[in-house]
Amino acid sequence: MINYDIKRNKETEEICMSNGLIKVIAVPQQGGRILEYSINGLNVLYRNEELIGKNNDINKERTPENWMNFGGYKGWPAPQTVWQWPPVFDIDQNTFSYKIKKSEKSIELKLASRISETKPIQGLQFIRTITLYDNSSDMYVQETIVNHSEKAVQWAVWDNTQVLSPGFAEIKLNSNVFTGGITFYQDFDIPSSNAYSIRKEDRKILTINCNRKEKFKIGVVTDSGEVSYKCTAYDNDIILKKKFMYEGQVVYPHGSNIEVYADTTLPYAELEILGGMKKIEPNKSISLKVNWNLSMW
Repeated sequence: MINYDIKRNKETEEICMSNGLIKVIAVPQQGGRILEYSINGLNVLYRNEELIGKNNDINKERTPENWMNFGGYKGWPAPQTVWQWPPVFDIDQNTFSYKIKKSEKSIELKLASRISETKPIQGLQFIRTITLYDNSSDMYVQETIVNHSEKAVQWAVWDNTQVLSPGFAEIKLNSNVFTGGITFYQDFDIPSSNAYSIRKEDRKILTINCNRKEKFKIGVVTDSGEVSYKCTAYDNDIILKKKFMYEGQVVYPHGSNIEVYADTTLPYAELEILGGMKKIEPNKSISLKVNWNLSMW
């Protein structure tokens, strides 16, 4: 049965949705993030417990020290080289408005950011639509960037999800051997042979070990449109699968449509899905739709 409630927690609201199989929590005051996606009480997403119930002052100087890492899922514009680090506060750290539509068999939560006034993303608005259906362990997330400025801009939608580690990701390599190779990013350490491997049986499955022993980032272009993550952070392991539409041989903002980040100290890894670069005319939008699935391993 589809249910939802809204709980006040200090400075924030928590929108809790469930359907008998999974539970989802989104927090409008923390950049509209999804901070829980759980099955049998096991949340596959990292949530920063020290920041539960807190929000950030978006008028602070935009520095790494002032950025609050709430965890979970959020959407960013790509490429990152345009806006540098940290993310723009008036989107990423701000309060999203929301509307809820509920029927007997489904629920839809639509979260909307303010229109950014901060360069270089001024005029951009993010709209995040989350849909659950009764008796299904799937969650459907559509991330949309709307251009409210008076000129056309070039951006891609960037899905960034912090999942609990340890665990390991699996991605099917591109069926065209001449495109979609593995990318190691120069701002990170080169991973050792223990950090990743290609399955020997078919030489087509890239496995990435996120066990907190190495810090690295790996990217790949895959035409399978899927990444899976086997989370071993619990006694009862769970599998997260994320599926999206492959866009073909377009320009991806960082050179890949899937990126995986692993760290040595942080209790999470990052699964990142990127759409292709697109021209967004004034008052037009681009979207990235991702189907999430959670199951026991």
